[in-house]
Amino acid sequence: MSEKEFRRGLENGHLKEVIDFLRKEHQYQITKNLDKYHFCIRDNYINVYSNGCSLLKYSPNSQKPVEVHYKYFNSEGYKYSEKSPYVRLCAGEKIDLNWNIIRQHSPEEAEKVKIANYLREQKNEGNFLLLDLEVAFTRKRSTEETEKAKTKKELIADRIDMACIYLKDSNPILKLIEVKLTNDKRLKSDQHVIPYKKPEIIEQMQHYQDFIEEERNNIENSYKTVAANYHELISQDIIPENYFSSIEGISPKKILERFMHNPQIEE
Repeated sequence: MSEKEFRRGLENGHLKEVIDFLRKEHQYQITKNLDKYHFCIRDNYINVYSNGCSLLKYSPNSQKPVEVHYKYFNSEGYKYSEKSPYVRLCAGEKIDLNWNIIRQHSPEEAEKVKIANYLREQKNEGNFLLLDLEVAFTRKRSTEETEKAKTKKELIADRIDMACIYLKDSNPILKLIEVKLTNDKRLKSDQHVIPYKKPEIIEQMQHYQDFIEEERNNIENSYKTVAANYHELISQDIIPENYFSSIEGISPKKILERFMHNPQIEE
């Protein structure tokens, strides 16, 4: 069961702040490198990804609105807490980022990189309009999960890989999609365990289905706002329209407009 109301999108005041930030920022080179980065709109903040890995966040109206993952700094001395790997910075604060690290990945991140490459290929082929990555929601742990967990926290954050828009009879339909590599152990069961244990993916997908059923209205309304935000960012020339792919000859702006008018998530 989802424990927090699902929300995505930038309210008008926050949207204006994000537009101002993206117009003025230069050292992060976000809008100039959208072929390398993916831009995600969260609950009144933005999150920028590089090959599936979170690079930075920008939260409007915060005293230190910019948060950059510590591993991307070229020099030491920046402070971050044990609870979060991000260093909080003032807008315009000069920093020395190590772009080489951004393009390198640890073995643990290999799956994210492969999935990000797959999504980029699919996006470029015009199969869907990618709205969001790592769609996070909070739920209670099951008794079995609590027993196995290193921490006894009652709540856990699950993440669905992506939210995207497909066309069905020329109508935009939102899909939440999980992507797995074929060699992922979570896809397989252990035939030698008694009693038989189902593949982990089955329970994972059941949690996702429960989330969609409980939060359907909030999901549709949230991504309606996200679609409107992207439409405005394109209209304001903050991001180019070809950041998204056309689908079946229909332009990204037209697809966003249709979804804003009638947001629907796949049954």
